[in-house]
Amino acid sequence: PMIIGIIGNKFGGNEIRLPGMDQEVERRALQKENVSLVEKIKSGMKWAYDDLSVAVSKYVILGMLCASIIFMIFPQSFIQKYLGDPSLISLAGITVMAAIMYVCAIGHIPFIAALIASGASPGIAITFLMAGAATNLPELISLYKLIGKRTAIMYCTTVVSISLIVGYITNKLLMPFEPVLNFNSVNNTISAANKMIFTAPIWLKYLCSFIIIAFALKALFRSILNFKIKKENA
Repeated sequence: PMIIGIIGNKFGGNEIRLPGMDQEVERRALQKENVSLVEKIKSGMKWAYDDLSVAVSKYVILGMLCASIIFMIFPQSFIQKYLGDPSLISLAGITVMAAIMYVCAIGHIPFIAALIASGASPGIAITFLMAGAATNLPELISLYKLIGKRTAIMYCTTVVSISLIVGYITNKLLMPFEPVLNFNSVNNTISAANKMIFTAPIWLKYLCSFIIIAFALKALFRSILNFKIKKENA
């Protein structure tokens, strides 16, 4: 983060300010608004329903589809052959996959564990965890809109470059690598761990999937409506 901040301040250009903020403004002590806890919860839920869910759902659907297609098309032997290679090409490939998948760092862990157990190199895990949590598509789009194209490109380039370097060094130091997690020898441990993890019933899984798809369709409808409005006003 420090490296990204230094590069951004050095080459990111002028700070983005709202119109009129360049002028000196007299500071005034504003009276604090007393908002009840119930009102805060209502406001947060309204924002989550109207803005957050609509903005995120379409990218969640895209990431889920891409991940499903990848695991359906590419067998375990393919993962062992290409992702097990400690070269920069395999690291670049996992970086692209990390940017597509919209999951947090914790959500990456089961995916990475499966790759490592299937024969992927350790640098793959490091690169995926570093790049995946910082370069997902919704985050990059938000950065582009909030702080500008140049800074967003610099942010993405710096994160990807550092993750590739760290992953490559990891492969050089730890190869040849024997995965500690072996699904064939730790079935009892995995079964015990699964009992401690909440497993949603099938109806709840379908309900959550339906809700995400509904929000994604809502986002699509908004995009089409905004496009028509812009076209009529043009």
